[in-house]
Amino acid sequence: LGRSAVDDLYNPSQGHRFNTWYEQVTGDDTFGLLEGSYSYYFTLYTDVLDRKTVLTTKVLAGTIAGDAPPFEKYFGGGTGRYGLRGFEYRGVSPRGLQTGVDPAFAERKDPIGSDWIFLANAEIVFPLIGENFGGLLFVDSGTVETGKYRLSIGTGIQILIPQLFGNIPMRFEIAVPLLKDEEDETQAFSFSQPEMYFQ
Repeated sequence: LGRSAVDDLYNPSQGHRFNTWYEQVTGDDTFGLLEGSYSYYFTLYTDVLDRKTVLTTKVLAGTIAGDAPPFEKYFGGGTGRYGLRGFEYRGVSPRGLQTGVDPAFAERKDPIGSDWIFLANAEIVFPLIGENFGGLLFVDSGTVETGKYRLSIGTGIQILIPQLFGNIPMRFEIAVPLLKDEEDETQAFSFSQPEMYFQ
């Protein structure tokens, strides 16, 4: 279930998106997945060349009801739907005892996934050169069921790639975690297609 009221499907500058969904899984494991996300887009400034500076805010929350296997649980980090830039893909997670080592020496370092996740971010995209080359500043934050609240800040460039159905944004970003858990795996650089997540 969702609603989209934006001025451009791939590179919006005004409007909002709202999505909720539920999935029931049965078989060897029985559990349900419930998620909701909201994105808001607002033009802060339009220059004399009609290029826009756009503020985007997004939130996503998800939870699991039942006993899901680790590979179906939530992991934050990287880019994508559960992205936290500044952290490795799936690098934000509760930790379980290491496997493949002597149990006497095992530590809680293996990612095992979370039963819930919360993410929030805000970013500003602004023009740099021409119509298709811009810069961005962002703040990403979120948490899973264990550990601290995570927070990162970053910057990057955005290139709009013309396609038959509209301009597709491609991004190169660098981010630094300001708040993180001791076991989180970090990553400074990332490449992304922004509208792949929080839809």
